Amino acid sequence: NRNPSAPEKAWNDYTIILNTLAKKYGTASSPGYETDRGRIYIRYGEPDRIVRATNEKKALPYEVWFYYRSGTKTNLKFLFFQPGMLGSLMMLLHSNVPEETVNPYWKEMLLSDPGNGDNKLTHKVFEFFN
Repeated sequence: NRNPSAPEKAWNDYTIILNTLAKKYGTASSPGYETDRGRIYIRYGEPDRIVRATNEKKALPYEVWFYYRSGTKTNLKFLFFQPGMLGSLMMLLHSNVPEETVNPYWKEMLLSDPGNGDNKLTHKVFEFFN
């Protein structure tokens, strides 16, 4: 349906994306395309920029994905975090896209001391989300 003139090419391109997502984001219990990062990748494509913070003091590991332009939208940001210390599964915690997860409590879930005013100086995430 997406490419009636060359459906086999469209299928092969999609298969390549699924295999890439399996390698990057798949876990023992979830194929890559079923993870939050995989779903966002399928919907918006490869991010233009990724900022990773794996060992900030008093914060869970997180990633921020940036899309400068996707379709008619610009300046899309997605915040993923790793809620547990085992494995590599990251979940979508917050975004600035109304159709996606917009979580007003993202600070409380990501940071161990969200009320500390010094957090804005310590954590990179405040550069991207206020």
